[in-house]
Amino acid sequence: MRRAAVGLALALGACAEPSPSESTVRAPRVFALVTATPSAEPGQEVTVEAVWYDPLGPREPPAGFLWRVCPALQDPRGCALASQGSTLDSTGPSARLPGATMDRDVYLALCPSGVPSLDPLLGHARCASGPALETLRTVRVDPAPTRNHNPSIERFQLVQGATRRALGPTTVLAREPCAGADCALGLELQPSPDSAETVEGSPERLVVNFFTTVGVVEPSRVDSGAFRAVWRGSAPDGAAVRVWAVLRDGRGGVAVGEGRFSP
Repeated sequence: MRRAAVGLALALGACAEPSPSESTVRAPRVFALVTATPSAEPGQEVTVEAVWYDPLGPREPPAGFLWRVCPALQDPRGCALASQGSTLDSTGPSARLPGATMDRDVYLALCPSGVPSLDPLLGHARCASGPALETLRTVRVDPAPTRNHNPSIERFQLVQGATRRALGPTTVLAREPCAGADCALGLELQPSPDSAETVEGSPERLVVNFFTTVGVVEPSRVDSGAFRAVWRGSAPDGAAVRVWAVLRDGRGGVAVGEGRFSP
């Protein structure tokens, strides 16, 4: 049923600019905090990297990052409190966590321009222009040899009619000559076959969130069936649309695909 609904939406896709949705990136946004392994061995160092985007591009002063780490807490806000967390030695888009034997939460405060300032009593960070972007993830420690691995993306594609073309962060795909329903555009993500690991006898449930700088992606979240959605919108001639697909496995594993096209 989901595939039929998506196919119908593709056929009826319109060029008029739709209302913004959760998929529309109109302001700076952090898509994910990515690690090479979501479950580390005891004592293993882990690098965490922020995948983010600012529609206004590089600013002056440049973006600033504040990283903190704390024991895994039930209240995620606690990691920003002075009594529960410590600041990592990094002001860039990635930070290295020292080895540990217990699960930890990693907190990031990001300012698109300037360095975040932390109020350790309130547990919030601010930029010169207002509240900072704040996000958090848990890095688990697992001694088992079958610890969780990140899912991976086999293909992230632009769909137009029966044509599928690989999306990438540097190449801008142009809409092919078309008429009627064949002009509709969609996004499709294909996870690698081993992305859904077996947990307690059942495969993991994978989820994909789609994002776009122009127009909307519908649905913005797909959690079953084919990971496929419709892009609707318009852009000035020659202007490129940036899109992302964030693939998660529900246990901390994440992979991010990025692409550009000209509608």
